[in-house]
Amino acid sequence: IVGGTIQTLSLTHSRDIEDGGFVIVSHSVKEELSSEIMSNQFYSISILRPVPNSDKTELTNIAQTSSLPFPKFLMRKVGFMGADDFFKNLRELCSN
Repeated sequence: IVGGTIQTLSLTHSRDIEDGGFVIVSHSVKEELSSEIMSNQFYSISILRPVPNSDKTELTNIAQTSSLPFPKFLMRKVGFMGADDFFKNLRELCSN
């Protein structure tokens, strides 16, 4: 859809939480320093918690972007495509 790669610069912070899990907070911006830098921000919060009586981990991910290089009518579709790709990549990593 974009016709190329979008590179970002990210600041990430993680901290353990009481139940043995972790919270990860990220803030990403386009790498080029320009007037666009404030309009292309991406925020993400991920919470990883152990599943009781299992060796599995529960992942909750909340993400927000203030603007993408897509028209508004495509944003919903692109958002779902990004979430779908995230889980495809995660499954691929776990299968190896």
